[in-house]
Amino acid sequence: MGLDGGVSQRAPEELLGTTLGTCTLERVIGRGGMGVVYLAQQSRPHRQVAVKVLMLSWLPDSHRRERFLQRFRREADAVAALEHPNILPVFEYGEQEDLAYLVMPYVSGGTLRDRVVRKGPLALLEAAGFLSQAAGALEYAHSRGVIHRDVKPQNMLLYPDKRLVLGDFGIAKIAQAAAEEEGIKPSDLTTMGRVVGTPDFMPPEQAMGKVVDARSDVYSLGVVLFYMVTGRLPFVAPQSMAVVAKHVSEPPPPPRQFRPDLPVAAENVILRALAKDPDERYRSAADLARTFRATLPSPTTPIDSPGSRVTSNPPPVISPSAAGGKARRTDRLPDRTPVVLPADSETTIPDQPRPRWIPFLVALVIIALLAGGVYALTRGITQNPPPATGTSTPAPTTVPSATSTTMPSPTATGTSAPSPTPTSTSTPSPTPTNTAVPTDTATSTP
Repeated sequence: MGLDGGVSQRAPEELLGTTLGTCTLERVIGRGGMGVVYLAQQSRPHRQVAVKVLMLSWLPDSHRRERFLQRFRREADAVAALEHPNILPVFEYGEQEDLAYLVMPYVSGGTLRDRVVRKGPLALLEAAGFLSQAAGALEYAHSRGVIHRDVKPQNMLLYPDKRLVLGDFGIAKIAQAAAEEEGIKPSDLTTMGRVVGTPDFMPPEQAMGKVVDARSDVYSLGVVLFYMVTGRLPFVAPQSMAVVAKHVSEPPPPPRQFRPDLPVAAENVILRALAKDPDERYRSAADLARTFRATLPSPTTPIDSPGSRVTSNPPPVISPSAAGGKARRTDRLPDRTPVVLPADSETTIPDQPRPRWIPFLVALVIIALLAGGVYALTRGITQNPPPATGTSTPAPTTVPSATSTTMPSPTATGTSAPSPTPTSTSTPSPTPTNTAVPTDTATSTP
């Protein structure tokens, strides 16, 4: 139940078929603490729209009702002036009898809450995308002095292409001002069935009636982020007032308790957004969204384990030990398997792959050696030709004489005469030259 306390006196279904301005209410598509949302048919221009209706029957007299309507018109004008792709625009607004209404586009994709209920916890990158869009809307509104005061998944509508638009700007501010005029403290509104804001997403300072600013919306956005990645709320209790008390006094549970693959750095971002003291939170919704996205791997970055990032120089990983649960440090090296050598043992380390150019180099060396041998052999034969006869001569012997002697073929008597062909001699040798001959021949050269 909300500030539109007349809902209990006039059921939403009773308004079906009612025409408000140019819109005819057709069916209920949403209910909240501060109004009922109808699908309606607008006559000028002809289209389907969503109409949010605030019932004013809870205001006791016409004077107070008029003050409420003045605030309503002022806030509606401020919201209508917001032009941002992630802010739900206001087509028209007005009042009729005990009703005030806002005409907005009809978004057929449902709400962010519907998506989480249907799919469960969202993929981290998908959650980061929705967070970035909502933060962009809030950043734009904050820069123009508009604080939302009721950020929650039910106010985040989705188009089929996953574009998110944030609605209900300023409604909580109107309701809070009207409640304070009635002498009702914000902290007492829940127990009276008149909620300004939603207890599940309410920042502590708003619950305690303190001044709210952009950081209050950051807190609520942090609760939305917690809800997207875990599929549950940080604080749960049977009564709304108990939930509000937990937001005020209890620390939130670690998100990794419900989402183990959430990176530790991402968890720290969420917990900072949920700080009780506004000074300890992110100063803007954009800072929250940017920091959270930076903790996640990019779509093209390989992930070696859930929630981890792979870089060219990965940092040490602190992992729990198998025994005792204490943390131990392990340094991971990419693309390399370390070889551990046990003490006092002989271990063969596998040879590293041989470079492909080594076989070619060996082949070139072998070819060079063969070519050199052939060349040397050819040159030796050219300089020292073999004897003209078939006589086998031993390897050349170095002698003092420079005389070259050609031995004739052996004779039948076993002796050989000097060759009739004169021998070319540069210097007579004083010492006879010993020449080896076959074993069956004895030759003496005078």
